[in-house]
Amino acid sequence: MRLILEEFTELYAKEICNWKYDGEYSSTNLYPSKIIDLEVRSFNERAVKCYKRAGFIVKEIYKKDTPIGYGEFIRMEFIC
Repeated sequence: MRLILEEFTELYAKEICNWKYDGEYSSTNLYPSKIIDLEVRSFNERAVKCYKRAGFIVKEIYKKDTPIGYGEFIRMEFIC
């Protein structure tokens, strides 16, 4: 396999936001009736938008201390 390093563009970001996995890699097949919970930095608007388009909803916005300082986070959930 030969890997090629390319610049991460907006087009690639949009493509990644639309990835769907079938079969054993599908979150609905692996975890039916389960909640998938994630945490993302609030300034990461691109990720938040991507997660929302994938079906995640914002459940909580909070601040916490991290190794690089105090920061604001968003907790999101997806119900399979």
